[in-house]
Amino acid sequence: MIRFFTVTFALLLSGACAFETLNVGDISVQNLALSDKKLALSGKNELFFIDLKNKSIVKKYQSRILSINFKNGKLIILFNNLNKIFNDTGEIFTFKNSIKPTLNLLSFQNIDDFYLFSNGRNLLKFDSNFKNFKKITLNNSVKIKSSFTLNDKIYISFFDRNLVLFDKNLNFLKQDKKPFLITAFANLKGEILMGDNKGFVIAKKNKKKISNLQIDALLCCQNKIFIGDWGGNLYAYSDDLQNQIYKKQIFNDRVMALFCNQNEDLIAISWNGKIAIFNLKERELS
Repeated sequence: MIRFFTVTFALLLSGACAFETLNVGDISVQNLALSDKKLALSGKNELFFIDLKNKSIVKKYQSRILSINFKNGKLIILFNNLNKIFNDTGEIFTFKNSIKPTLNLLSFQNIDDFYLFSNGRNLLKFDSNFKNFKKITLNNSVKIKSSFTLNDKIYISFFDRNLVLFDKNLNFLKQDKKPFLITAFANLKGEILMGDNKGFVIAKKNKKKISNLQIDALLCCQNKIFIGDWGGNLYAYSDDLQNQIYKKQIFNDRVMALFCNQNEDLIAISWNGKIAIFNLKERELS
């Protein structure tokens, strides 16, 4: 059943800077996915679609959802307690019991022509048609915190502060024990950009203390680095991390994710279901 909800709409003002804000409701956001026109996010037992153009919210599905992601314009959904993957039109794949994802699933990414899952200590790589898969067992028994893909490499951060690097065929490349837990990733002009739980942002040639709180979201867009932390603060820096362009608390809870779509909308999502939208094409952050 699909139910429509009235959108809470407002402007968050800071000088010449105005964010459009949407409030999905009192939920704890577990998963997010973005296409060019739609944002999808799920709480523990519900899934919402947000039309970014019309600022409308649709609630769909009332079931525990483990992971979501868009592929070729369709949302791919993995439900809890179901060994099946669905898209917008129905079931597309059934897992065998031996490889069924579990509650330990923390990573679900579509990377060009394949899907990547984590299942406890295992990584599962499926081709785009779910006809073939590769399974690799990790030596690390600690849960995955976050993951990212860049230049055909897969970066995986574990809660014991280990950062492990694989190639796209899941061949092990490197393992590095970090001083702090890596909590966020982004692509900075083809190089990896990372944030950690002590408020540092780390680039290839630079490291900068941004906040006293955990960095939860990173985005590189329009030659700027956008950063969200645990306290709901949004920062904007030059892409060399030398100059702070903007800082404001936009939420009363953590900035869980930052996106930029083809319309050059900067989209920030909080852990408690609030969405802030700012069009970078129409005005400058100030």
